[in-house]
Amino acid sequence: MGKGRGEVRVRRAYGLAGRGPWQQRCRRARKRGNRSRFIAQAVEHELARRRHEELRRSLAHPHPEAAELADAGLDEWAASLPEGDEGLVDMSAGTPIRWVEGEGWVEAP
Repeated sequence: MGKGRGEVRVRRAYGLAGRGPWQQRCRRARKRGNRSRFIAQAVEHELARRRHEELRRSLAHPHPEAAELADAGLDEWAASLPEGDEGLVDMSAGTPIRWVEGEGWVEAP
């Protein structure tokens, strides 16, 4: 199994993908100082980038059930809850909002 693009990017950025003999790579590692700190930072940066990418993908293509819930609105959703749960949501609190395609959540008139 091959390496993922992110791993290759991290390995290149921190000199881990060297083609020289093992001893040359060890010398480069010693010159860089605290190599594990740089690797940890690179990994954290890559994870943050992937989380951001996944969030953007999710916002661009929401789950069908989320779109149904947005279309239904809070009143329909609250009415679909099982009996006996009326006290869980205070319908008079908060600001009424609605979903507008292309804009997102906006205050309801």
